[in-house]
Amino acid sequence: MKKSIFILLSLFITVLHCKNQAQPVDNKILSFYRQYSIFTNPGEYELMYANLPDSLAEICKLIKAQLIHPVADLPKYRNLIPPERSYEDLKYPTVLTILAGLKTYNPDGLIINRKPADRLVVSCRYHAILLASILKHRGIPARVRYGFATYLYPKYHIYHVICEVWNGNEKRWILVDPDRQMIDISSQQFEFAGNVWIKNQQGKLDPNTYGVPNWWGSHPILDVLCHDLASVLGTEHTYYNRPPISADTTMNVKNMPINQIDTINKISALMANVDANFNELQKIYNENKQLQFSNP
Repeated sequence: MKKSIFILLSLFITVLHCKNQAQPVDNKILSFYRQYSIFTNPGEYELMYANLPDSLAEICKLIKAQLIHPVADLPKYRNLIPPERSYEDLKYPTVLTILAGLKTYNPDGLIINRKPADRLVVSCRYHAILLASILKHRGIPARVRYGFATYLYPKYHIYHVICEVWNGNEKRWILVDPDRQMIDISSQQFEFAGNVWIKNQQGKLDPNTYGVPNWWGSHPILDVLCHDLASVLGTEHTYYNRPPISADTTMNVKNMPINQIDTINKISALMANVDANFNELQKIYNENKQLQFSNP
């Protein structure tokens, strides 16, 4: 246990060091985030991206005109959406299936005046992969991030999925939430799972305020971190797919083997600067089967 605490403290110093030093992003990293993943590839529907708006605000508005969040938005459209369509996350796991579904309801494609009944009822992760896909099509580096939002419900940190988008003019990443149509979100509004894990290990937060209704605590923090790791490495898994290390939703994180805790501590520290530590994060993921998701 002493070894684990020592490693945690050492890595937290590394986190602070990374945060306080602005480092340029390698062009290879930016090129990686311009590429489609299995989940963001639009496939044969890429033509639907022609003539879309230029600004991030307008693109987010357009995405919101295609998708309805099953919790935050659906009550407004309850009388317009059939009951059997109140939750469609399982039906549209990829951008390819999202675009195909939209096309089925209205062949005009991504249109701002799409009727509510012709939209898909899917959660935040699906908004994020669609935004990332559109931006990648334009050659703009983008990556999907899994973390916790403080702006969705007072006093709680809600499991949420947004995008990190490269601002070429300012040479920095900005956080964009296409689901709530928010641009350049602060680190106080959206907390990366790695930072949350470290603070939780240090006893600096109440884990019971992190997660979603009926699923709060250290396990959501661990699980969201695993999703965020896989996502920055190029695969934006659905939230219902979990790696072995967090597959048991009844597990007590405090009872995890020390070597696993040490690994998660290290990952959390390295993810304070994904760009600089990308290769090391990839190596850790490749060498630890407990972190690896099953095939999409």
